[in-house]
Amino acid sequence: YDSGEDSSRLNKLLFRQEIIDENLLLTNLGNSELRKLNDYSLKHEIPLMVSGINVTDYVRANPKAIALYPSSLLQCRMTGSKAADLFPSSNCIVVKTVQSKETERSTIFRQGFLEKDPDAKVRFADYGKLGFKGIQDSLSKGKKNVVFIPSSNEDMISTIFNSLKELKGDYQLTVVGLPNWQDCE
Repeated sequence: YDSGEDSSRLNKLLFRQEIIDENLLLTNLGNSELRKLNDYSLKHEIPLMVSGINVTDYVRANPKAIALYPSSLLQCRMTGSKAADLFPSSNCIVVKTVQSKETERSTIFRQGFLEKDPDAKVRFADYGKLGFKGIQDSLSKGKKNVVFIPSSNEDMISTIFNSLKELKGDYQLTVVGLPNWQDCE
């Protein structure tokens, strides 16, 4: 069934008997339409699978719902944990920006890293105040440097990445970012 992301069409669909008789609801809806479908799932005890991005908060209270893609914060925690696995005893640098969402991602990445490696040295580099100098001053020669960039801003990513490329002869560098970087040009 296709609601066309139209809430009035969704309302009409939800009154149809064949929807009530379904064994599973699968959607990529978001926002108010997802709230409505989630409420419907709860009321009629029909399992709900959601394939949208950042929908975890909409379905968290529904024991019959599954968000197929983890929230961006959970992704950051998982990435931090995996980075700690892949790069033990590294110098981990978490870039801090002026954007509150990116600061939150940085904090969560750091928590994931430290949960896996509690003795690790994880530093914040305040890119918002110090620019690239904050990152460069945090680098350590003779150690693997893992730099986490919490942004999806292509200009910022490119600027940091290109500046780090200039230092690759002096430092062992690994850059870690967000899954949506695959959409960057």
